[in-house]
Amino acid sequence: MTLGDRLVVLDRGQIQQIGTPLEVYQKPEHLMVAQFLGTPPMNILDATYADGGFQLGTQIIPCPELWQRRLPSPPREPVKLGIRPEHLYLVADGLSLPIQLSLVRQLIEPLGSEQVIRAVLCDQPHQRLQLRVRADISVPEHFVVSAQPEDWHLFDGRSGQRLM
Repeated sequence: MTLGDRLVVLDRGQIQQIGTPLEVYQKPEHLMVAQFLGTPPMNILDATYADGGFQLGTQIIPCPELWQRRLPSPPREPVKLGIRPEHLYLVADGLSLPIQLSLVRQLIEPLGSEQVIRAVLCDQPHQRLQLRVRADISVPEHFVVSAQPEDWHLFDGRSGQRLM
């Protein structure tokens, strides 16, 4: 990504996306591209659309107006929600972002000035997330993360194509 002005991402001989490194990273057009770029890679969660939001076990991510304007109609099939680890924030005093998820910490990976936290959704242990936090922050076993609606990516659960 640092050597080229344009990238071509291939999957089994098929072009998945062409663009600048930043375009491909920030707006992957396919689930494969989203998972291929980034360290740690994009978090991908299985979800279904129900009652005006995306359901992840018993947790629901409300479908904000921003998403409703972009989606021509609510998806009827299962979807994949994606979010980059750097777009998840620990819920702390005074921080109240629109989307929140309850997690259980599994592993802390210290990387010097920061640490990567590996966690699972409280009621969906097969749904894993990673987030980055400063090295001096203590993360309890049970914690909540939040995110902005514009930082999420929505992919078709079958084809992997970007929906939003």
